[in-house]
Amino acid sequence: MPMTRLFWTIRMTPSRSVGLSRSTSPNGNADVNLTNRWVTWETRNITWDTFGTIPFVKIEYSNDGFNQDIHEVEASVANTGSYPWIVDDAVLKVDNEYDNYNLVQIRISDVNDAVVYDDSDNTFRLTIIWSHGRFMTC
Repeated sequence: MPMTRLFWTIRMTPSRSVGLSRSTSPNGNADVNLTNRWVTWETRNITWDTFGTIPFVKIEYSNDGFNQDIHEVEASVANTGSYPWIVDDAVLKVDNEYDNYNLVQIRISDVNDAVVYDDSDNTFRLTIIWSHGRFMTC
């Protein structure tokens, strides 16, 4: 039965309490004008906190709340609480031309137990600053 307290999610089984991850950065902002802005091809640190024993985590991002559009950053990485991500070029395009920023969320999950995960609380922007000689509004 899932239990939620503040931002921490703990999933319990009758015999044990499973480990826990919480995404800390990027965590976004409910106001899109104040949310984190990450630029494509920059290296940014994805960070998270863990309680319990989770040796390896999976890192993903999605622009639809993890319904169908899910992109894997890493299938399995040692759980160090931080991962240097070269930000994917997931900026929205029309006819292969940059059109607008993309709002995404990050998910950190236990490689061995997919029901143990945390998504960033809000979306954040993936954007590009300069494309084909024109400035993109971020």
